[in-house]
Amino acid sequence: MRFSTRLVDNGLADHVPRNAASYERGWFRECAIIPHTYDADFAAHIEEYKPELLSDLQSNGTKFFLKRKFGRPNDTYEFTIRPLDGGRPSIDLFWMYTAENETWVGGTAGDGSKYKYTYPKTKTCAGDLLGHIFWVSCDPELVLKAEYGPEWYNDFPTNTFSWKSSQFNVKPNGKWTAEEMKEVYKVY
Repeated sequence: MRFSTRLVDNGLADHVPRNAASYERGWFRECAIIPHTYDADFAAHIEEYKPELLSDLQSNGTKFFLKRKFGRPNDTYEFTIRPLDGGRPSIDLFWMYTAENETWVGGTAGDGSKYKYTYPKTKTCAGDLLGHIFWVSCDPELVLKAEYGPEWYNDFPTNTFSWKSSQFNVKPNGKWTAEEMKEVYKVY
């Protein structure tokens, strides 16, 4: 089953789709899902977050389950979602925050280190990904250059890619305390 069809058919399209993030690279460069990737990254504006999504994922209200939950709704919120049947790909859903001149998503490492990935503000357009409409940047090349640099179109081997350092737009963004980690770093 096609991945985008799986998203739509299994009830996540009503909750998730808004803005494809790093996933845009495969769509824009290859007009397809990058075949050697282990997951799919999506982003949605935090203003669109509905607690029902978390409830649905935790109660098997969709055909996906919540594998990981990092951060808080007001800081570095991220979900990893997996199909109930254990298939691939997993989905990393990053919640996007808006600052004065940029948008950003966060990442949390196991030691509590926080990372911030910044993007230029762009308008949102509809794009077709394998027969389904998703919201994407109207200027995907600007976003891709911000994240992957001027040679964004070159493939980067997945096995040498580090989510904490390989992108051009990543920077340290503080650290959760040991006490906060008990709340903000959940693996199910």
